Amino acid sequence: MSQNINNQHNTNELDNNISEESSVAQRNLSKNLNQNSQVDEEISLPIQQESIIAKQAFNEDLIKLLVLLYQIDGKVTLTEQDYFETLVQNMEWKNGVSISAFINDAIHQTRVAIDHEEAREFLFSLANGLNHDPAQALEHAMNISAIDGKRSEEELEILALLSNRVLARGLVA
Repeated sequence: MSQNINNQHNTNELDNNISEESSVAQRNLSKNLNQNSQVDEEISLPIQQESIIAKQAFNEDLIKLLVLLYQIDGKVTLTEQDYFETLVQNMEWKNGVSISAFINDAIHQTRVAIDHEEAREFLFSLANGLNHDPAQALEHAMNISAIDGKRSEEELEILALLSNRVLARGLVA
């Protein structure tokens, strides 16, 4: 009988130990989950910031691309300007420089590139930003170059370079 009491006492002690270990494990799990949640939040902030930065770079390079396309043929039509202005008004702008100041600078850069016959090089310099959303970049390029009813030879050359060289990897992926 004393052996039964000892066995029962040992069993109760074992149950208490298991119960205590289970509680400790649950607390540790809860603690780890909270820490992981905090880590996830800490990781998601830089990812969101990277996304905002990439979108801003896309917007900036899209503006430069569209300015290049509406200036490349030497004729800026009201329909091209209207399309451009509507697009710009609907853009999320996260730059410390105002969008109008940025556009003025983009017009100047584009004019210099065209005047020095460096439009191709200028276009290639936009590749990183535009490849954030290559389909959208190509869509807007096609739209602004066709909005005045006819695509000039210069516009067609820029569009060919854009789709076949600058955005090729992004459009295939």
